[in-house]
Amino acid sequence: MRDRVTSPLFEAIPSYARLRDGQEQRALEALLALLTEELQIVERDIDQLFDNWFVETCEAWVLPYIAELIGARPMREIGDSGAGQLRAYIANVLQYRQAKGTAAALEQVARDVSGWPIIAVEFFQHLATSENVNHLRPNRQVVASVRRSDEPQLAHRPFSRASHLPAAGPVTGFSGRFNIPNLGLFVWRQGAQPLFPLISEPSGYLGGPVPSLVTPDGAVRRFDPLGRDLPLVNLPRPDLTIAERVSPLNVPERLRREPLADELDGLRAGNVETPRWFGANPVLRIRLDGAEVPTDKLHCCHLGEAKDGSIRQPGTAGHVLFDPVLGRLSLHDTDKARSLETGFAAPQPFDIGGGAYDRRASLDSWWDDIFVVGEPAPWRIGVSSRIEDQTNDPLQGGPVVGTLRSAIQRWNAESVVGQRGIIAILDSGTYPEAIGGANALELKKGCQLVIVAGGWPGVRSPDGTFERDEAGLTPALRRPHVPTRLGIKAAASDSDVPTRLVLSGIALKDIGIAAGEVLDRLDVLDCTLGVDKGEFVRALWLDGQETLRVTIERSLVGRLRLDDVAAPLSIADSILAFGSDLALGAQGVLSIPKGDLEIARSTIFGRTNARTVEMENCIATGRIEAEHRQQGCVRFSYLPSDSIVPRRFRCVTETSGGSSMKLRPSFVGDRFADPGFGLLSRGCPREILEGADGNLEMGVGYRQRVPARLANLRDAAGEYSPFGLSCGIHFVDE
Repeated sequence: MRDRVTSPLFEAIPSYARLRDGQEQRALEALLALLTEELQIVERDIDQLFDNWFVETCEAWVLPYIAELIGARPMREIGDSGAGQLRAYIANVLQYRQAKGTAAALEQVARDVSGWPIIAVEFFQHLATSENVNHLRPNRQVVASVRRSDEPQLAHRPFSRASHLPAAGPVTGFSGRFNIPNLGLFVWRQGAQPLFPLISEPSGYLGGPVPSLVTPDGAVRRFDPLGRDLPLVNLPRPDLTIAERVSPLNVPERLRREPLADELDGLRAGNVETPRWFGANPVLRIRLDGAEVPTDKLHCCHLGEAKDGSIRQPGTAGHVLFDPVLGRLSLHDTDKARSLETGFAAPQPFDIGGGAYDRRASLDSWWDDIFVVGEPAPWRIGVSSRIEDQTNDPLQGGPVVGTLRSAIQRWNAESVVGQRGIIAILDSGTYPEAIGGANALELKKGCQLVIVAGGWPGVRSPDGTFERDEAGLTPALRRPHVPTRLGIKAAASDSDVPTRLVLSGIALKDIGIAAGEVLDRLDVLDCTLGVDKGEFVRALWLDGQETLRVTIERSLVGRLRLDDVAAPLSIADSILAFGSDLALGAQGVLSIPKGDLEIARSTIFGRTNARTVEMENCIATGRIEAEHRQQGCVRFSYLPSDSIVPRRFRCVTETSGGSSMKLRPSFVGDRFADPGFGLLSRGCPREILEGADGNLEMGVGYRQRVPARLANLRDAAGEYSPFGLSCGIHFVDE
């Protein structure tokens, strides 16, 4: 779209008329100013009409018309916005047709119509057969090598080089893949969440995650700050052209020990000229005492417990052992007390709980309340673990302090009644300082405070000053960890503006509000709340708080006991859990007996009770009980049959379907430590996989639109697969 500059119409009239108008209170100038605004609207519309001729610049509503002009097969929308997500598919249809029948074209169209990383595997290329002298396959050995442990692990994965005997059976099954007419599309539904130290040329190192402890002395640690043994995955590199095939570097494939160990050994020996995993953008980073550990001091190995319970440690100071499968690293005894930070990518099935995904949409819920038009800018402060960033000089990017507790203490001392403020955490570091008691967060009457993880960009002038943009907040690529309780002291507002706290993009152990303190509103957006040492714990500790209104969106939350709260509780696109036997739903996870519960597109692992219930597109593994059943409704949801809820509409229970088999949701992982936690498995009953509104998936995966993506995949496979071949869809690591 062109940026057309419209000259004021008043400048086009003769000067004598302008002078005369100045003597007559400028009525003509005011009229022509209004006409100029209307002219700008018409000119922008004309520019947009021209842009609508091109698929790259057209509006979303034009895409179906362009697709019809070129005869593109209609596809279902896969984006949350409901429009414009298939632009790449429509733009490349003509290229697809030219390369139709090739594996590379099938891969590309499958990625465009589904939005998932995908690789196409021709199973007939993996059959153990006698070779034609005109078609030698040196990489397809009939007899598998047992000298390397990673070769058997890849036998049934997409990048395997092993050969197989012909199998009979459907191509969609595990045992019937390898046959002459079979082709497979391997799909990664679990994306990669990058938690890397942020690096920029002008600012340098900006902070990274701090690993959690495995052994009390700190010799062995987990990459995940939340205390999970998460496998590390590759951070996918940019997409390829239609002429090239997908490699392990282009998908969120789980990292394996042997390839990384071979490359590190080769780098030490000088035998590797172009590293794949530890090049310009390594798959993981480790910083010891503020300096990055070089590749010649990194060693990839197995860090599981031995029979005596011990775990390997490096024999030389400054060297680090790491295990990408268990997500662990090990230090020498002399390095245990040194500061340690890491950078890695972990599997993440949903964009919830904070992290690297774009969280700018969450700004709309509080931005206008903090940045009020016509009023002074809100109070602001930054938090960074990088010493070079910490300053009080506003001309050098300040104020920025080194700990979250210091920022809260500054807010407590400087805030006044009705104050609006923002605490921006600028990195993904861990802030273990206690925030309670005398150091608790204080919110005076009518105060509104936002604690958000995000960048705070600015402009560096030629004179050396650096001023941050007051309204330039970019909530992405950061997920700081606060492994302590956030204590809150608050006073109820006596005006229309509530006393309010907003948490966005952070991982926090829990929140405590003592008796006598009155907080009007608490918003938890894109957070992990109520997780300690890799397990769900109680998220909120409240004493009283009858008027507290809680809103939770796109978050992972532990137990909520709001026994005295009489205000509504709103939950959307989140997972609630407590205890270890999550899939059984035996534990009580949510209790608000005096308040109204509104919950949508969420998964609840446990029992729930509330005064009234308004639920849609949810999964509840435990019993739900509503005190008042004349109000509310439960729609398009799964819940146990013994639940006591208001009227139901198109809901599913374990006794639905009229079969002797009970319908129950099954998950790829039902523990918080599982990489696929909360993700519905493909073996889940269809009534749950496609039982939500619009025939979509129930639970927290509703917005992923998995049924629509799968339908697009099947249509694309039927149109672009080689003639006579059967195509099956297989999900990796599920």
